[in-house]
Amino acid sequence: MTVAIIIKDSQLTEKSLTLASSMHLPLVDEVSSCHYDYYLSYDAAGLALASSTNNSFKPLRIDFVHGKTAQRLQQASINKEAIAKAFGLHKGRRPYILDCTAGLGRDAMLLTKLGCRVDMIERSPIIYALLNDALQRASLHSLTKELSSHIRLFHTQAQNYFDDYPNRHYDAIYLDPMFPEKKKSALAQKEMQIFKEIIGGDLDAHLIFNACQGYYTDRLIIKRPRLAPRLAQSPSYQLTGKANRFDIYLAPAGSNQSTSASGVS
Repeated sequence: MTVAIIIKDSQLTEKSLTLASSMHLPLVDEVSSCHYDYYLSYDAAGLALASSTNNSFKPLRIDFVHGKTAQRLQQASINKEAIAKAFGLHKGRRPYILDCTAGLGRDAMLLTKLGCRVDMIERSPIIYALLNDALQRASLHSLTKELSSHIRLFHTQAQNYFDDYPNRHYDAIYLDPMFPEKKKSALAQKEMQIFKEIIGGDLDAHLIFNACQGYYTDRLIIKRPRLAPRLAQSPSYQLTGKANRFDIYLAPAGSNQSTSASGVS
């Protein structure tokens, strides 16, 4: 898979140059001259990823300010969201959460809307760039400015994150691994096709699960398709919905160390 940065708007040339330099990707000035599988480009709406070979792929852009995601954020409440129940959210309880598989950032942003603070880890440099751009745009909008201030994004592997910050602990850790789908699912929607092809599958999710042990004081939550097999041993309990399931692993008794992530940058 090959990726390039394409300049579509001359007024955004400087941003394109900066992105190409930081990602160590080639910079071209016309889509027609692009001999790459995918290209990243800026326009007035932000950064997007598109396919240069498959016109049926809808360009992928992460947006917390407009569209369905923004609408869901505005309407979200603890009583309505299944993820709130999975994390045990209630009045006075707003855990500090580490999302080890950030992806499109929707669940992390939703958790901040519900009052939590969230650190996100994303290992794909392309998805990280799209997420970072979306968060920057969100920080400039009145409806999402406060939410974006309660979320941090790290570009790294989850296993490396714990090696780099061995003293950093969280109230809860969240995993939403993606595996290659054998059947058609929501991921087959056109807006998700590029995402699925770029990310592939989190086939090392069991290693991430193992790396998380000892770094949460309350619970670790794995989001899975409703009928998918477990990622690890039997959870403490499960919450099952129409499409998804939360496998919830409570911290062992005596895991009462104080959460220390809040003061670390």
